[in-house]
Amino acid sequence: MCEFNKIIVAFTIDVIVGVNRIKWEQILKLSDIFINSLVIGNIILNNKIMILLDFEKIVTDINPSTGINEDIIVNVDYKDRPILRLF
Repeated sequence: MCEFNKIIVAFTIDVIVGVNRIKWEQILKLSDIFINSLVIGNIILNNKIMILLDFEKIVTDINPSTGINEDIIVNVDYKDRPILRLF
């Protein structure tokens, strides 16, 4: 079970082979050809290549109303942050 854009989603899983903790640095970015794919990147672990799927995109493709849309962006509460400096 997970949450995307304030919607709780559950996935049916047949088999779990293992659970591994990885860091973002371990995810190999895909080439630009795969920009709109369902894959975030590849992970090499124990001499095997694993594919990291973009479950948020999968859920949004199945039900577009769960994704970020123009109405959500328009209703964002903007705050004036004159003290904030970006380096």
